[in-house]
Amino acid sequence: MNKFTPYIFPAVVVVIVFFLVFRWYSDRSRLTPDVGEGISIENLSEEELKNAISGVGDYKTIQLDETESSEPNEETLTGVVRYEIENDKVRLSVIAESGDPSVDYYVWMQLSGSTTPKRVFMLVANKGGLVGSGALSVDQLPLDVFVTRGETLDEQMKNVVLKGRVEADTAK
Repeated sequence: MNKFTPYIFPAVVVVIVFFLVFRWYSDRSRLTPDVGEGISIENLSEEELKNAISGVGDYKTIQLDETESSEPNEETLTGVVRYEIENDKVRLSVIAESGDPSVDYYVWMQLSGSTTPKRVFMLVANKGGLVGSGALSVDQLPLDVFVTRGETLDEQMKNVVLKGRVEADTAK
């Protein structure tokens, strides 16, 4: 028994490490969110974001419509989608004003062929209001844009506050 004693502690350590690696590997797929799956969004540079907010460039604007699910006593949120097409990329910014400052607003996009929207980014407070931006391929147009109250999307879309659509033919 004395000749196996020095091997007990290292064996226990190896078993624990093996268990932790196995648990990490099996939980990897559960931990990866499907944020924006099917939609390729790129972050805009500071200069591109500043130009999109200030209106510099050939940006088109789509007004986001309020949904019926908005409660009458809550503060209203208004917003627009500003976008520009350059080099087969659509650079877009979602800009919203007012709203409840204690609530996080998220932008979801749904491609014309898909059945469920995918969360793409969160609106963050900026000088121009709540702003979120990114770029995607022109091939992914047309797409529906939804702004939700909170980071989840209700099955009946009751937490959608704003919605709009970027059409492929209007973008060209």
